[in-house]
Amino acid sequence: MNYQVIRLSQYEDIRSILKIQVDYGFMVVKLMNKIARKKTKVDDFVFISIGGDHSNKKIENLNYKNGLIAFGLVKKAPFSIGKKHYGLFLEISYLFGLDSNKNNKTITRDRFYKYKDLKNLYAIGAMTKGEKNQAVSLIKKNDYENIIKALIDLKQFSNSNNKILKKYNISNNNLKKYTVNNIQV
Repeated sequence: MNYQVIRLSQYEDIRSILKIQVDYGFMVVKLMNKIARKKTKVDDFVFISIGGDHSNKKIENLNYKNGLIAFGLVKKAPFSIGKKHYGLFLEISYLFGLDSNKNNKTITRDRFYKYKDLKNLYAIGAMTKGEKNQAVSLIKKNDYENIIKALIDLKQFSNSNNKILKKYNISNNNLKKYTVNNIQV
């Protein structure tokens, strides 16, 4: 299994994920990265971040903050979309910060600022140097675990999310290892 961060910046993809109103849904994203395409496999874990230029958001009539919005799994092998692009069929397993009106709230880089291990992590952590302009980045298992630890510390998971945590092998038996005490703050 690979671990990836996908940053959506195409407004049609962002509209699709913003329309998902529950903690479970499917979407197709259009990407362009030959290396990531070759390494992507069914059941790879993906964190999904949304981005975009502030002025273009106004033009597109979209209201959201750039940041981490969801995670899920790749459900079908990458497929071609034209000559340069490929598509991924994603199962969205969890949306962060659905408020009482079912509006999505992203987790911005500022919220991850105190987690030293997440610094300079593509599309997630606070950046101290330039960031590559790619839609997909493969991350190490250790980085995946550190993101999960930070999300738990930020109280993004409640007891009602135990099914989600167990699906990704984060159970009550190993939850202790995923605490802020084990991440460098």
